[in-house]
Amino acid sequence: MERIELRHNQPLRLAGPATLECVAGRVWLTTDRTAGDIFLRADERHVLLDGETALVEALGAAVLVCRPSLSRWRRRCRAVISSSHGFVRALRLFRRRGSLAG
Repeated sequence: MERIELRHNQPLRLAGPATLECVAGRVWLTTDRTAGDIFLRADERHVLLDGETALVEALGAAVLVCRPSLSRWRRRCRAVISSSHGFVRALRLFRRRGSLAG
């Protein structure tokens, strides 16, 4: 998570996947995949998709929080990998203790 203090007339380019949340002030943004402009006020957010870029600027002064997010594919891969590691750990523990018939 990154907290970004924005000033008027100082645009910033951000890339997805990420969630942009306006914490204070008003933020204007335009993306390469959305027709039209997007305006965020405090406690409003916009999700940038994987590979999507946005040009962000404050209307006055504003604070934006950028939370990078994993793509759905990466989240699934991590879940599979972590469950596989858990399974392998359980097998190793079982081998150390011997069979259940013991």
